[in-house]
Amino acid sequence: MKPTVRYPALRNELIGSLRALADPEYQRRVWIQLEQPLPGYEDAIDIAIHLVLDDLGLDTYLPQAMGKVLQNDAEAEAVRVVVEALVAVLDTVGPLATAEEHIRSPAWPEVVRAAAKAYEELTGGQKPENMLEDVQGGWSPES
Repeated sequence: MKPTVRYPALRNELIGSLRALADPEYQRRVWIQLEQPLPGYEDAIDIAIHLVLDDLGLDTYLPQAMGKVLQNDAEAEAVRVVVEALVAVLDTVGPLATAEEHIRSPAWPEVVRAAAKAYEELTGGQKPENMLEDVQGGWSPES
């Protein structure tokens, strides 16, 4: 069943970012080793972080996301935990850190765990693993 939200495209972007944040193998290969899964495909850790914290402003405006990109309180709570984990990493490594510095942060495993839980919540139980291979096979958050 498709979500009932005002901005489904933004929701899909959030789902994609959560999946990337939840998949350490994807992070290692795409964000650190710069292995792009398809020609013209671009992704970086900054894209995921900026979407959650800056573009959607979920660190400040999470309640306002209800009905717009989030469907219910369970989704909002799961995303809130991701936001807190990302902020903890940024507080540790700073906003200009490299992908490797972010991922090596002692606080990063909580980002991965929280993002996996949020991804599963927003997708009805799908698992975030194997994102790189899925992207190579044509996966997108809309599918």
